[in-house]
Amino acid sequence: MDGRPAATAVTTLYEDWQLRRERILTQGAPTGKGYLEAQIRVLDYLLRRYADSTEARQPARFPQRTDVYLDERAIVVHAHMGCCEVAGIKSEAQAAQRSSRILNRIAALDPQHDLKAPERELIWLAPPADRARPRLGYWKMLRHRAALLSLEEAILFDWRPETIMSRLDIVLQFNSRLPARQIEFLFRQLDDSTLVAPVAADILARCSNESAFEYALLAWQDRLTAHGPDLITARLEALFRTKLSDPDIDTPLREHRCDLLRAQLASASAEVRLRAVCVIEQLGTLHDIGLLLDLLRLPTAVDEDSRERPALLAALHTISGAGTA
Repeated sequence: MDGRPAATAVTTLYEDWQLRRERILTQGAPTGKGYLEAQIRVLDYLLRRYADSTEARQPARFPQRTDVYLDERAIVVHAHMGCCEVAGIKSEAQAAQRSSRILNRIAALDPQHDLKAPERELIWLAPPADRARPRLGYWKMLRHRAALLSLEEAILFDWRPETIMSRLDIVLQFNSRLPARQIEFLFRQLDDSTLVAPVAADILARCSNESAFEYALLAWQDRLTAHGPDLITARLEALFRTKLSDPDIDTPLREHRCDLLRAQLASASAEVRLRAVCVIEQLGTLHDIGLLLDLLRLPTAVDEDSRERPALLAALHTISGAGTA
């Protein structure tokens, strides 16, 4: 036995690390000897640390791909995000054409798909049968609906954002899910340069709507592209950490949110890519190592920021644990 993994239908994390190490040793790395040696050190550490670990026997989410032309950032990321979209790509022309199609469809996605306007409900219900001792839940429901009406009125008549924020705060005391119009209002405030934006970020973090994460991600992209990192993007990143570490959400939803964040590694904005790496460094798992290694293998791009490769390498060290070994 030569120690190499046998060919299997599903590649485990451990097998993927072995294959990647062998490929680097035989083919080198297009970005120079320094990064090659750093990748080898990380992989050697992983292979030692997880030699007898069941954690490394999981199927790799982002295994090394040899059936796809991986020469551009967007192709690397989306090859892992959706294999069916890039199967059979063997040339740069095919890669560019397919990448454009994928990115255009992503840009056209409706960020409020789970926020359809709720059916209108009657506000004034019949009082409870026991008039002498009304139920607390009934009166709380009435107060909630009255607060919603007051909030809708403020949004409809374009009242001062500060007033609307205070009414949003009252509504959230009754229910952490907000109707679509109110989520959209918060999203618009996040693109504002006034003092309302930090409050909007904090309120959005308290919303339990599934698409609150998507709205926050869009606002984060826009602000980073336009202004770079600031107080609002920092608060939105705190929101990402909260939403992704929430123990009450199911695994498919968590993975969906993680993939939305991973997709930002292919952003046209260097600031978005850099901050995405930093968030993944804090929240990533062993599965992200393959994706980060593939990005490090890419030749230097024209729009690449000089901080990107050091950030990718730092994320690799943090997630693998090699940085503290």
